[in-house]
Amino acid sequence: NKKNPVFMRVLAFRKRLMLCCLKGGLMMSFFEEFFNGQIKPEAWTPDSEEYRRRLKESSSLNETLTQGLTERQVELFNLYMDNHVEMDIMMQVDIFQKAFLLGIQLQKELQILEDKHEI
Repeated sequence: NKKNPVFMRVLAFRKRLMLCCLKGGLMMSFFEEFFNGQIKPEAWTPDSEEYRRRLKESSSLNETLTQGLTERQVELFNLYMDNHVEMDIMMQVDIFQKAFLLGIQLQKELQILEDKHEI
């Protein structure tokens, strides 16, 4: 429905996304950009003061904590943190995959609506 505000925001986002992919008048696909290394999700981090503050605080806390530990305790702590980071990565990959599939489903539904001339 053209009057649905969520639908209109999704449609506007889709149009902006398509415009972002224009290269010299030719459409470059997401997969081409990803394959060519122009899209680097592994380098994406939040660009905010809060993120930078928390990163600095985390580093400081890690240093303070490990200073009071024995070598064996530091080793165990590092193993624990490595395990925790690996679990976070697994969760983020799973979330990304599900969100990507949801995006594809949304694209398919928008295409169906466009084909029916409802947009």
